[in-house]
Parts: sequence; C-alpha cells; structure tokens
Amino acid sequence: MWRGSSPTLNPEPTMKPTPQAGFTLIELLVVIAIIAILAGMLLPALSKAKLKAQGILCMGNMKQMALAWTMYVGDNNDTLPPNQSDWIEPQKERKWVLGTMILGEPDWLGHTNILYLKQGKLGPYLAESHQVYKCPGDRSMAAIRGNSHPRVRSVSMNGYLAADVYLNQGLRVAFKLNEIMDPSPSQTFVFIEERADTIDNNFFAVGSLAFRDPSGSGTRWIEIPANYHGNASTLSFADGHAVIRRWIRPMPPMGRTHNDAGFPVDPYNPDCLWLFNHATGRK
Repeated sequence: MWRGSSPTLNPEPTMKPTPQAGFTLIELLVVIAIIAILAGMLLPALSKAKLKAQGILCMGNMKQMALAWTMYVGDNNDTLPPNQSDWIEPQKERKWVLGTMILGEPDWLGHTNILYLKQGKLGPYLAESHQVYKCPGDRSMAAIRGNSHPRVRSVSMNGYLAADVYLNQGLRVAFKLNEIMDPSPSQTFVFIEERADTIDNNFFAVGSLAFRDPSGSGTRWIEIPANYHGNASTLSFADGHAVIRRWIRPMPPMGRTHNDAGFPVDPYNPDCLWLFNHATGRK
C-alpha cells in the first residue's frame, strides 16, 4: 500500500469581476462638446449647399419659363404675351398668367389656384409643370376661407414688356420681339422672382428714376426682387438664358403691405438701377 502523503487538491481560482467599459462623465461631456463644434462647423456649409441647390433648381425653372415665352412669341408673329396690369378677377382678357395675389388680403384665389397658372397664355407651353412658377425658398402662406395654404407663384414678368405700365419713367414698352433692341435680348430680363410681400399681379413694377434723372439719383423700389438664395434672385432674359443675380445692397425689410406708393427714394441704389437699365431702352 502506498504510504506517501495525500495529494493536495488545488483550490479553484478566485474570479475577479471585470470592470465594465464606459464613459466617465467628463469624457461624455468632451464628446458632446466635440459633436457640437463639428455641427457648428457643418451647418453653415449645409445651409449654403441648400441655397445653392435651390438656386440651381430655380434657374432651371426660369429656363423653362423663358422657353415657353419664346415659343409663344414664335407662334404669334413675334408678339409678346400680354402682361396688362388690370385687377379684374377673373380677368376679361387672358394674360401670360392669371390670378391676383396680395399678401394679407384673404380669398384672392390667385394665391393658391393652379388653374390660374394653366389658363394663362403660357400655360399650354408648360403642360402640367405648374411648379416652375414657384421658388422652393418661398414659404409664404395665404388665408383662403379661413385656412392657410402655400401660395403657387413667386414669378413676375418685366413690367415694360407688353404691359400698360402706369409708372412709365422714360422707358419704352415693347410689344414685339423686334422692339427689344437696346438693351439687346440677352440684356433684357423677362421673368424675375418677386418677394412674397410685394407680388400681387402678373407684372413686376421696375423701380422708377424720378424726373427721368439719367444719373440714377432718384432710384426707388416699387416692387422688390426675392432674395431667397442668399440675397440673390433668379432671372431669365429675352434670349432664353437664365442667371442667379446677387444683389449688392440688402433689400428693404419684409412686411410691407400692398400699396402703390413704393418705398422711399433710395439714392443711387445700384440694384434698382441695374434692373431699370435691363428693363427696356429709354424713349
């Protein structure tokens, strides 16, 4: 019989708990701070990218509007589509677009009725593309029968093209394509985005030069270009091209109600003067 000492059994090893991995409060605050800094750096860039994308979309819309205008002129012996300023609703004579839309005055169906877009003279040339009349940056709403609805148009036509302009300040009104000479068709704007608080009917009232002052010292805004693209607007021209025009000076503050008085004289406003010089030629 074996008389050696009894073997000693090894005790089971003691299991120590493994610490759980995680953030301390300080580490969590640092991560949050870094995320906030990155977001602060990225948001302006994303905002600019959004404005640029909207501008490109609107420029495409303007090119479609310009093409429809050109096709109408070609089909009508070089006669420009009518752009009268009457306020009759519905209008007795069809114009390039129908509908009156004065912000703050409810129940004008031109605010929301896309049939007024389709039934205008340019409607057949744009098929069902009624969205080209509206800049996506225009978020204005209109009250119709007590309910708020998005408005359907932010585009107006140069008030010196085929219009009965009552504020003629030394510029001639063109009714035929061959009357657009000085400035040339490539320098004469046709459509422009108009701001929500001044768009009312179909034409854009270009700021006047008081007393026909050739120096431009009497410039004033009557109706105001939209600046939904970072103080810039899209325009199309009589030769069919479209641009994004960045304005030099800030536009007057929003909130104007409709009236015919316009804004006070703004001496030597380069933006107002630029539009005046790209409307038509002087008499």
